[in-house]
Amino acid sequence: MRFRPPAVVFALAGITAGAACSSSTSPTSGFTSLSILGPASLRTGEAVQFLAKGVRKDGSQEGVLAQWSVTGTSLTVEVASGAALGAQPGLAQLRASVAGVSTVRPIDVVPDMRGTWKGFTRVSCLNSNVTGETVGPTPFCKTPSFDFTTTLTVNAQQGGSLVGLLDIHHVAGLVSWNVFNDGAWNWPNFTVSELVEYGPYEIILNDWKFEPQAQLSMLSGAGPLELKFTNAFGYQHYIFKVATMTLQRQ
Repeated sequence: MRFRPPAVVFALAGITAGAACSSSTSPTSGFTSLSILGPASLRTGEAVQFLAKGVRKDGSQEGVLAQWSVTGTSLTVEVASGAALGAQPGLAQLRASVAGVSTVRPIDVVPDMRGTWKGFTRVSCLNSNVTGETVGPTPFCKTPSFDFTTTLTVNAQQGGSLVGLLDIHHVAGLVSWNVFNDGAWNWPNFTVSELVEYGPYEIILNDWKFEPQAQLSMLSGAGPLELKFTNAFGYQHYIFKVATMTLQRQ
């Protein structure tokens, strides 16, 4: 699997402004460069309004009515207004032009991951895969491997930033992350937990990496997993070097 940078938490409001500049000049407009304002990524089916701003030699700036065009099939844009729509996953080059001055900005279009994904998390109990601290009879590893039922509900997506609820073995927690235009993603370190009879029951995932399968109808991921809880016998802590998760879009 490819290494990807960690995910970030996003705010579900506004748009992130970005800029790309051209070194061209235009005696007609007086602008030395342009910048494009709008998000760096869109999900498929997401509509946004891009804006253009002209920059003069003295540094002053002014909103302008640009002519818009795009290279690639991932994004469509209205020539006169800059209204755009994510068409399909991929990387598009968005261009704004005013009186001979132009600028180009890459726009990432990512898959729409919203909805419910269901499947299982599988843990191997081979001696080489499990360490930890346990007391009394173990509730796990009575067989070579065991599965936890798993549900991921992606509640919101703005561009490539997602927020969802992950439920593993009826222990749930919020998670936020970024998806890439090929449908792959990395999960940061996070914990889902539930308060049970003897205290917190925690499932900890560390630096998981996911890849899409079967044209984004299925996802598979892998990474380390920890279980921490206290039962009638005492504190239990399992560390599994590698676990796997398989999820299917519902």
